[in-house]
Amino acid sequence: MRRNTLLPALREMRAMARQAGYLSLDLLPRSNPGSGPSVVLLHGLYASAGVFRPLRRRLEREVSAATYSFSYLPGVGALELTDRLTKLIKMIDSPAPIHLVGHSLGGLVAREYASSDACDVRITQTISLAAPFLGSEQHYLVPGQAGKDIAPSSAWLRELRAASERNRRVPHLTLVAGDDEVIVRGAYPSYGEHVLIPRVGHNGILFHEEAIRRVLAAIGSGQRRLTLGKDDSAPVDGS
Repeated sequence: MRRNTLLPALREMRAMARQAGYLSLDLLPRSNPGSGPSVVLLHGLYASAGVFRPLRRRLEREVSAATYSFSYLPGVGALELTDRLTKLIKMIDSPAPIHLVGHSLGGLVAREYASSDACDVRITQTISLAAPFLGSEQHYLVPGQAGKDIAPSSAWLRELRAASERNRRVPHLTLVAGDDEVIVRGAYPSYGEHVLIPRVGHNGILFHEEAIRRVLAAIGSGQRRLTLGKDDSAPVDGS
């Protein structure tokens, strides 16, 4: 039976139109204080950190997260972005656990950092949304090193998705868009938790309620576990 692509295409067009309204926002590095965990947001190609505004507001409101982000131009390679991420994390002056949330290429950068020797001990988990762990057939449209990084034949990608010890040491949640036509399908790494979000495209996943709830639940549950651990060791009855 032939797959109906009209409705998924229309949904993705609406998501891209919505995304366009956020592209001029958060072009400079941005940080918002919070009393909960720290969350670093890493956007994908042809976007800006502004596309995370809806998720960012929910993180700050519902889990009291301190949020951080930076924007970059298309073409910048994953290793250069990992260096920028490393510098940003060093500037986070808080003992709170740090969660890395990345869309598309940003998800790959999060995993590159988490598996590197530079990984901060505060890194609790990474979460990727529509990350091209198997690459993209459209990589030739992407300028610079980034296009080479997301080619399906990329040796870097092959190493990044392997179930090696260094890749498994930081927990990972992969959220995959069921109607993603931008990246190679089945883009799950060989480790971590994998969740398929149906009836949503590559960019639409940024605004999809189920995807947002999954991110909030993953970060919120980690924070609750830490809080319970503190409560278990706290004095009882003020003694």
